This record gives sequence, C-alpha cells and structure tokens, in this order.
Amino acid sequence: MGNLIARLFGKAENTELDGEGIKKYSGKYHDGKATYSYREKGEERIFIGKFSYEHKFATSHGKGYNRVKGSFDDKGRKQGVWTFEHRSGDSLKFLEVEYRGGVHEGVYHYSASEPVFDRFTEQTGLQFTMRNGAPVGSFQAVLLGGTLSGECDDDGRPVGTWTYEKTERNGTKRVHVERWEKGELLESYSANASGSKKTEEAESIRNLIDSAVSYGPLELERIVHRGSNVWHGDIHRSGRAQ
Repeated sequence: MGNLIARLFGKAENTELDGEGIKKYSGKYHDGKATYSYREKGEERIFIGKFSYEHKFATSHGKGYNRVKGSFDDKGRKQGVWTFEHRSGDSLKFLEVEYRGGVHEGVYHYSASEPVFDRFTEQTGLQFTMRNGAPVGSFQAVLLGGTLSGECDDDGRPVGTWTYEKTERNGTKRVHVERWEKGELLESYSANASGSKKTEEAESIRNLIDSAVSYGPLELERIVHRGSNVWHGDIHRSGRAQ
C-alpha cells in the first residue's frame, strides 16, 4: 500500500504539526505539484486547511498552467472561497466559487477570454450567488457575444422574465425572452429591438447556460474535484456530488 500511495501522491515531506497527527505534504499531485496538510484515516488522507496546486504544461498555443487555491475543513470538504485558473497561450479561464461543507454556498464568478479568429476574442462571464448547491437571486451572464439576465427562486428554479440580448455583426439587435414561474416555462419568443415583432421560439436560455458551464467552470472545478460537488449548469437542480 505504501508504494501505491507514493505513486498517487509522490514522495512526501511529512512533518508532525500537532498532537493530533496532522502532517504537511509538498510534492507530486496528479499531473502537477500540491502543498497541503492532512490527517491519515486508515489508508485515506483527509485534507485539512490550506491547499494549493499548480500544473505547468506546453501546448500548440503556447505555455499553459492550471492553478487551484482554497481550504478544506476538518472533515476534508472544501470550505470557503476557492479559485481555479487555466491558461493556454492567450486563452484564460478563471473561476471563483465558495463552498460550505463541500457544497456551493455563496459567490460564483466565472470569466474567460478566448481567441476565436484573428483579432477577435470571445468573452464569457457568469455572476450569481449559490445556496445549497443551486443559483438563487439575480443571475447575470455574458455568453456568445450577448448578455443574459434573469432570476432564480430560493429553490434554484428560474422565475420571472429572462432575457438574452445580442447585437449581430450587421448591427441587428436580437432579443430572446422567456417567462418562468417556479421552474415552469410559460412563454418563449424572440423580438426585434423595439419589441413590436414577436416570434415564438423553443426554450434556449438553459441550453446556453449548460453549454457555457460544461466548457468552462465545470472543467475548472474538476481539476481538483475532491471534497465537494460540482455544478453542471442546471438552473433547476442542485449540484451533484462527485
């Protein structure tokens, strides 16, 4: 078993910190290097306190890295604010998320800047509050060159009017509107800038969010997924445990 632990975590620099048998580790962790404290429970390590991780790599787009910082509680669950950062050449993704006992509780902020074609960079952003693993209150986002705004109730369900506004390259402004009540879609349509012309459309806003989260924040959270659930972008269900 000792050889297996060495392969998984690398050679440890262990130091007894107190009478409870808490040790400090700095060395190989997955594809990079991590520094953290832990307590042994049988063959398992319970991570405790501050944690940091970095993995540097090279890609066809240039140098890159993954960086993660945060803290675990005394039961090995993510606690407080964590930051996840990924860079690959000129592409940068950053996630700041807050946990309580391994569940999303508090701030959720994601931003990304990614080159798409020559001289064009696509910006993505998500800003809202999580409670018990689900978004609550105001929900703001920048997705695919447009702005999204809406609101979730205390159970994480979309309510009221959600809008997605985008100006096309030819200058035409497109507005997609959805009206929700307790997670049930009442109406979905697109309109021109003045709102005088409406065309019924299928629901699309939740698909936009799901796609953005799958490609960005979800990947970042999974860099170090132990001790928490991850949010899959579903705005009417809480995060699923990993």
